[in-house]
Amino acid sequence: MAQQRNMIINFMDGTKIAYDYPQQSSDEMQMIKRIESIMEKQFLSIEGDGTIHLYPVCNIKSIQVHPVPEKLPESVIRGAHSVDLY
Repeated sequence: MAQQRNMIINFMDGTKIAYDYPQQSSDEMQMIKRIESIMEKQFLSIEGDGTIHLYPVCNIKSIQVHPVPEKLPESVIRGAHSVDLY
């Protein structure tokens, strides 16, 4: 059975939406290519609940995905921890 994943999309207007979804591929190299492809698109496309959802990337503030894949594009900084600025 594919491992479950979840995603939270935070929009520029302060709203957010969350999705649960199955692991899309077990091929690590394919996952890296898929992440890089998503980062180049103008829309984030999600199919679910009988609908395709298209979110303009320009309206997205951030996306959180859990759990983190083992393999990531080389441009990803690993092992980071958020810190309080004040």
